[in-house]
Amino acid sequence: MPGFLALLCVAVLVASCAQMPAPVRHIDHVVPPLPGTPPAGRLASLPPLPGEKPVPPAVPAAPPPPVAEPEEQATGDLLAHIERILGAAGDDTPREPMVLETVPSDTGPVTIYTVRRGDTLLGISRHLGVRSRELAEINGLVKPYLLLEGQQLTVPQAVTTPPQVAAADVSIPEPVTTAIPEPVMTAIPEPAPGGDLQFIWPVTGRVVSGFGPKAGGLHNDGINIAAPAGTPVRAAEDGVVSYVGNEIRGYGNLVLLRHTDGWVTAYAHNARNLVARGQMVLRGDVIASVGASGGISQPQSHFELRQGTTAVNPIEHLVEG
Repeated sequence: MPGFLALLCVAVLVASCAQMPAPVRHIDHVVPPLPGTPPAGRLASLPPLPGEKPVPPAVPAAPPPPVAEPEEQATGDLLAHIERILGAAGDDTPREPMVLETVPSDTGPVTIYTVRRGDTLLGISRHLGVRSRELAEINGLVKPYLLLEGQQLTVPQAVTTPPQVAAADVSIPEPVTTAIPEPVMTAIPEPAPGGDLQFIWPVTGRVVSGFGPKAGGLHNDGINIAAPAGTPVRAAEDGVVSYVGNEIRGYGNLVLLRHTDGWVTAYAHNARNLVARGQMVLRGDVIASVGASGGISQPQSHFELRQGTTAVNPIEHLVEG
């Protein structure tokens, strides 16, 4: 009996040792998942970083529109200025007839004219029928050709039939006494006499755009003369400066001269305008310098010649200066 109990104890002990021990769970080592962590087996979709935006594919920039030459621009503004200029030309009231005097000199009798208030070199030239340049040179006048009230001008001998000649005592001339001379101030004087106008080239250079129709239904109302920047631009004929500015689209710095018999000349794309409105200029006087104003790429002078508001081909009227 005691042996049977011993065998039973041994069997129970062997059976208990053959079972696997239960796992021990350590609660303090269980780490919860982080917020936003996707479930296992699912790929996470990462949001874009702050401030980043999708970059669209590059689109090539459109080329800039071509810059139109002045002959491609509307001429309405220019014509409006010319109409005002020509309209103002008819506002001059008739002046009293000029009175000339004949006085002795070392070389013989000479004819003189005494300047009155409101006189201009161009106006006197018109009434005498002589060139303004000749009258200026014989009397030693220089730009801007201002005259003084009471100033005596020698009349060129070419004037054979003066408007009125006052008989003077040739042996004992009367001395001319005047108060302190005052500059003669006028608004827009009359141009020089007409009949033999000879327009000279304002700039020496190559014509890069001629007068007349262009591609696309455009029209050049003048000619474009290429010349180095800074080249002097000269008045094509005696005249009066009627416009100086750059308000007319496409022309840049512009000078308009009014001549006799309704002729008008235009000088555009200037680097600098060197005259003032109302100033009198003679043929060949420097009025501006060549530039590239008005939206062009190369220095040049745009020259127009108009009879009234009608543009004519300058080539048919220009002569070598």
